[in-house]
Amino acid sequence: MNDHRDHIDETTLLKYYLNQLDQEAKTAVDKWLEQEENSKAYEQWVRIWQKADAVEDFEKIDVEANWQRFQQSVGTGKQSFWSAWKVAASLLLVAVFAFIIVKYNGQNESGTWINYQAQANDDLVTLSDGTQVWLKEGATIRYPQEFVGSERPVELTGEAYFDVAHNAEKPFKVKASETTTEVLGTSFNLRSASEIAPLELVLLTGKVRFSTENEMVILQPGQKVALNSSGFITKAANDNVNYLAWRTGLFVFENTSMEQVMADLANAYGFNYQFQSATFSSCPLTSKYEQESLEDIFLSLEVLFGAQITQTGDQVTIIGGQCN
Repeated sequence: MNDHRDHIDETTLLKYYLNQLDQEAKTAVDKWLEQEENSKAYEQWVRIWQKADAVEDFEKIDVEANWQRFQQSVGTGKQSFWSAWKVAASLLLVAVFAFIIVKYNGQNESGTWINYQAQANDDLVTLSDGTQVWLKEGATIRYPQEFVGSERPVELTGEAYFDVAHNAEKPFKVKASETTTEVLGTSFNLRSASEIAPLELVLLTGKVRFSTENEMVILQPGQKVALNSSGFITKAANDNVNYLAWRTGLFVFENTSMEQVMADLANAYGFNYQFQSATFSSCPLTSKYEQESLEDIFLSLEVLFGAQITQTGDQVTIIGGQCN
């Protein structure tokens, strides 16, 4: 980057970017930015900060307070002032780049990321490495147009089924709800936390490493993990055959409690529910529904149990009902 900053140094530019300058200093930077070369130089700095996605962390920095403490430690003489100012600017640059390097070491450096939200269930997205991702309606995936770093990072909000292309030298990482799932090549279903259902990962094939800031577990096929109310990882065998019903449209219930029936339906169709009768919530159901609408399933349950099921928006209420 060409250096045509005159007396405007990096420390001032960072304070300008964080809106920490007084009006006089801000006006001076505004005037300085009127020069095309200066404006281009500043834009390059902004792209670096934004690319690192570090703005939220930078906004916590009080540049003025830290500068004052530094100034007091080096003296107030004219010569030492300007020398210290240059040193401070240099140290700040080092700190900024160190932050970026440490935080994003080994991650993808692609400049183009894509945000995609599924408009219907089983919406297919194929990534540049051949990985296929089937998204549940409303789910959002963020991924680089090309995987060019030492990792293959993506971010998920909602629920999706992943069939990851194998690459032992470039791990595939999915971030969802403050967790990271790392795989080399496998298939799994991942649901991020929401108001309707908690985070859950079910592994079909291969092996994955699932981690939070404080814990890490390895999953084998047929296992699932979730986060309990305290945020700790719980691992168990997956005994729910309906975890992919949102994709397949197939529900199989074998002596399944109505509480679990409604939980499976709620996850697939996206609603909250409430039983007015705690007794009915424990009643068992043995039945199979394939490619049926939620309205038809509710009608079937009403007939089977003599219950009344009402829905207002995304809230479902189950009234009455008796075990068979």
